[in-house]
Amino acid sequence: MKDKVLVSVFLILVFLSGCKKPEEQGKRPPSAITTMKISALDTNMSIGSTGTTEASQYVQIRARVDGYLNSIDYKEGSLVSKGQMLFRLDPKPFEATLNIAKASLFGSEASYQNAKRNLDRAKPLFEANAMSKQDYDSAVSAELTTKAQVESARAQVEQADLNLGYTYIKSPVAGFSDKAIVHVGNYISPAQNGLLTTVSQIDPLYINFQMSENQYLSMSQAKNSGKMSGDANIISIHMADGSQFDNKGKLLFCSPSFDMNTGTMNCRAEVKNPNGKLRPGEFVRVTVGGTTLKSAILIPQKALLQGQKGRFVYVVKDGKAEPKPVVLGEWIEDKVVVLQGLNIGDILAVDGVVRVMPNSEVKVIGEANMTSSQVNMSK
Repeated sequence: MKDKVLVSVFLILVFLSGCKKPEEQGKRPPSAITTMKISALDTNMSIGSTGTTEASQYVQIRARVDGYLNSIDYKEGSLVSKGQMLFRLDPKPFEATLNIAKASLFGSEASYQNAKRNLDRAKPLFEANAMSKQDYDSAVSAELTTKAQVESARAQVEQADLNLGYTYIKSPVAGFSDKAIVHVGNYISPAQNGLLTTVSQIDPLYINFQMSENQYLSMSQAKNSGKMSGDANIISIHMADGSQFDNKGKLLFCSPSFDMNTGTMNCRAEVKNPNGKLRPGEFVRVTVGGTTLKSAILIPQKALLQGQKGRFVYVVKDGKAEPKPVVLGEWIEDKVVVLQGLNIGDILAVDGVVRVMPNSEVKVIGEANMTSSQVNMSK
């Protein structure tokens, strides 16, 4: 009898559970989320990248004439000034050539003066019909020929003087010198061993670095928004030991196109380096910026979702989660700049959004805070 009663009770309970309305059986409970209220922050914007230093001028010091090397007149590795003597070739053969050229010029000038006097005497005789036209033409030709010889001899003197000057090899720029490739007593020939050393101009110094597509777009969009203040072309430099370089640099240019393989564009900045603290070939950390993006909207990255039409977030309104497509700026650690899609005062769903369905009910269980206003757009 007792068993029959238990079975009857069980059947009644099963019947009652099956009588629930279909909509109550399929109804999903509200998703638990945290939220934050969107506010505007004046955000310091910058782009970080690793760069390498390069001499603003890299000059090869070459011999321009043949000769024996008489002396090396600089200290290898030292800072040389513009016009400083670096090498001397044996000048004696060139001095002799210059003297020969000067003597030839003197003889040509004497011949020209004699031909000019003969022409001056022949002209009145020819006009008085006391000289044949053939003799007069010969006098004119002699005057012109000797005049051309004077010009040729003068050019030879100039060339000989130039060649003599080329035996004194000076630095065309101020910078750090490299080791001497040749030795005193070597015979120097421009065609064979004309490279003597190099001088690297390091004031100013170039900084070469790369900017990603996201970094470029973020900076461009911020500029176009009209909310950016400050000079976006100013750069700060940190050296390998982490210390900051004394002088600020200035962005000179970026390539007109991106590298399809790396997704980056090459950029170059220039910085004053009067004490030679930075040397060519160093790795440095470059920060491009020094600007402020006014009234910027930053949100946690975990609030973002990816849909078929791109990135979106959920905004809570009247207890429901409304999807909002957003246009993003740069990703900064665990935050991201939102350029379009959100308004000041919106209630953003942050934690638990992966379980939320569009326009579904949500349950706010806490508040997410984000107070950082420093934005460093590092690669």
